Amino acid sequence: FLYQKFFNRKVGLIKWCFIDLPGEERHGFRFDLKFVLHRLVDAYVLYSSYSKKALARYKINLLSAFVAVNVSDVETHLCNFKSNFITKVEARKKLSLSNQFSILFIGNLEKQKRFERYLDVAKLCKDHPIQFLVAGGGENFEHYKAMARDLQIENVRFLGHVSDPSLAYYSSDIVYI
Repeated sequence: FLYQKFFNRKVGLIKWCFIDLPGEERHGFRFDLKFVLHRLVDAYVLYSSYSKKALARYKINLLSAFVAVNVSDVETHLCNFKSNFITKVEARKKLSLSNQFSILFIGNLEKQKRFERYLDVAKLCKDHPIQFLVAGGGENFEHYKAMARDLQIENVRFLGHVSDPSLAYYSSDIVYI
């Protein structure tokens, strides 16, 4: 904004942000200030569809908002976990998992992640001793859980939010990204 005004340049301003976080108050000075500042931005890169919905409260054109789905830092989680080393079998017990070969999806179930493809793979593997794990949440969690049930995909286990992601990573054989 300042660059545009002081140097009379024709540049766009892109903001990469959360917009709002769950539980934030949406009134008062902070909300009013955000309302004014958001109007100065030409486009948004957001962390989730939750943020895109929150942007609508600021009466911003959602065509200028793009969700960039981020992923977790797996190496950091595994390093933290290995400092409190337990075996893969023990990690699976803590999550009440069997000792079958497992493929893990971890993160929010955002539309952009095309989670239905994960379910397609699980369905193709229904006759093999493979468990498909889903750790995380998001606005589509219940939708995909119902989809797996409706399609009778019985080798998918929806864990929901896992407080220690390193435990989920360590208990799986493959992480699906």
